[in-house]
Amino acid sequence: MSRQALAMLIDHHAHWLPEAVLVQLSYRNEPPRAWRDGGQWVFQAAIQPRPLDRTAHDLDHRARQLASLGIDKQVLSWSPLWNLDALSTDEALPIARAFNDATAAQANGSSYRGMAVVPLSDVDMALSELRRAAALGLEGFVLPAWSLCDAAQADATAPLFDAAQELRLRVFVHPGRLPGSRGNVDGLGRPRMHRHLGLEPQHQIGLAMLTLCQEGWLATFPDVTVQFANGGGSFLAALERFQRMAEDDAQLSSRRSGLLAQVIVDTASLGPVGIRASQALFGTSHVVLGTDTPIFDLARAVDDWRLAHL
Repeated sequence: MSRQALAMLIDHHAHWLPEAVLVQLSYRNEPPRAWRDGGQWVFQAAIQPRPLDRTAHDLDHRARQLASLGIDKQVLSWSPLWNLDALSTDEALPIARAFNDATAAQANGSSYRGMAVVPLSDVDMALSELRRAAALGLEGFVLPAWSLCDAAQADATAPLFDAAQELRLRVFVHPGRLPGSRGNVDGLGRPRMHRHLGLEPQHQIGLAMLTLCQEGWLATFPDVTVQFANGGGSFLAALERFQRMAEDDAQLSSRRSGLLAQVIVDTASLGPVGIRASQALFGTSHVVLGTDTPIFDLARAVDDWRLAHL
């Protein structure tokens, strides 16, 4: 096993729902919303409600599990799949502020670091909140992958990338936006869950990587590091093909391939085979541990990371 796998680890992809945010969401009647049931929080992002394990909101409780698994630090973020962008700015901003305040408080001198969330419906408001969150000590911000799926959409986020360039903030690209509930217990229905929660999010991330890297959009922001969730999504499967295309057509070979130097991908939801493939294609130094806590099992994600380094 490599020294990297044996050393204390940083988990770069983890989420939480602070109690202050859950309380705000408890006043809502439509998703995203939360409520108490028998002493336990229940959260509904868009599809079916989900009872929350204590580790989803109690970071003191989570810290003990991190220590037992050899995780030294965990980077906390909001998940865009929790559908903050489905809300108006007036609704979204107080939730974003509560999340950023709570995350910054946890990130000061503890086992945690933090990424901000900002509402995208108002760019000026988003920039103001991003600067406030950066002043609190948050090291970056999360963007839903759908906002970067083509150049026209990405252009709308350019002011945020300008701020990232100025403030040296990391941009974390994560799947986002779920279809609304269909009014039944299973929401989308089990047969379609793999489509909406499995393949389509991976394709979102792949298109975002295509826009920023292969199509060169990121070149305007040379000092910005971008983290892509889930091993880079479907871009990973296509990267070797892009390299072959460039070898066979000189016009396709350009400085754009160098933009991958600004990119890291995390291993959230990947097993040992996927982790090794990511390392082979992106380079070991550009692949970081991600557990997607509390969505996926934390211990299994760490085991898979270590297995990939055997």
